[in-house]
Amino acid sequence: MLLILEPNFEGSATGETFNKKGKTDILLRYEGSNVFMAELKYWHGKKAYLETITQLLSYLTWRDSNTNSL
Repeated sequence: MLLILEPNFEGSATGETFNKKGKTDILLRYEGSNVFMAELKYWHGKKAYLETITQLLSYLTWRDSNTNSL
């Protein structure tokens, strides 16, 4: 995914990037701000999905104020 994102995204696209309490799988930054953060997982049901959301939320700082979960 990063091979596609990096040349096509105007900011920086990095993988396994440390943010607050852990490393997020994909982090897009633009003009010094995080604009997108993702954890990539194989589907293992609703329980694992909810655990992944909790994991991802633990990586957010107070500056990462807009979040969406798909």
